Amino acid sequence: MRFIKEADLGRFELFDVSEDESETIDLAPSEPSRFESMKQKMIDLHAEIRREGPEYQLGSNRKKP
Repeated sequence: MRFIKEADLGRFELFDVSEDESETIDLAPSEPSRFESMKQKMIDLHAEIRREGPEYQLGSNRKKP
């Protein structure tokens, strides 16, 4: 969808949802190396999706090249 391809990533946080289901404790300050590694992976994946993902027109079965 177009909004996904055009969206910019915003704020990043890191949570251990197995221990903190309500996501109340951001672990980024206490685990900066892990946070930066995961953040970069998300940025890279998002760039790949923007670059390679198809763009569908809502209400249509046709993909745009």
